[in-house]
Amino acid sequence: MSGRGHWFTRTENGSWQISYNRSWGMGQRYGAQLGGLDAVMRTRGRFLISTAYVDEALSVASQIARNLFQYFAADSEIVPLGAAQDVHPGNVISIALGPNISASLPEIHPIAFNNDSGLSVRNALGVNRTYAYEEGLGAIYLKALPNERLELIVWGYDSDGLRHAARLVPMLTGVGQPDFIVVSKKCAWKGAAGVSAMGFFDNSWQVSGSSFFI
Repeated sequence: MSGRGHWFTRTENGSWQISYNRSWGMGQRYGAQLGGLDAVMRTRGRFLISTAYVDEALSVASQIARNLFQYFAADSEIVPLGAAQDVHPGNVISIALGPNISASLPEIHPIAFNNDSGLSVRNALGVNRTYAYEEGLGAIYLKALPNERLELIVWGYDSDGLRHAARLVPMLTGVGQPDFIVVSKKCAWKGAAGVSAMGFFDNSWQVSGSSFFI
């Protein structure tokens, strides 16, 4: 629970203490961060769309900005991927393309990008499931930001993978989308049946035991 500028936290021995350090919030899901992918729609300011400055990524970023305005009359700003986010009060949507993703992930986050092997997701048992980089591979997932904010990362190994993932950007609230989805080239003809993994994060931003992997 929180007060004016401070938090009441519980120590390991069960006692309560006042804390002014908000860094604990990066490892624990709380407040406006609760919910599925559509939780990113609960922004406290305009959306910041952070994108790689290549044609494919810019096209996706522009389409998302148009959809946000058309369906929600929501303002958004398109900036280069990796631009400072700390001063921005609202939620962030990052558009990344290729294996060398520059969107930073906390060490505790279960999704990681390996330059050589591929995209890996650490399941509830602590085992990494790796999806080799190939045509049509993509992912969309949530990441915590300070002050109860969220970042929605939309990533593709190539333009096909990016567009598969971008189709899953939530444009309706309350539809029950997972917190993370890994898409494959099979999505082009199988739709949702072509996903390689999907599931939810728990309150510590770890993959829940009910998640699905191929």
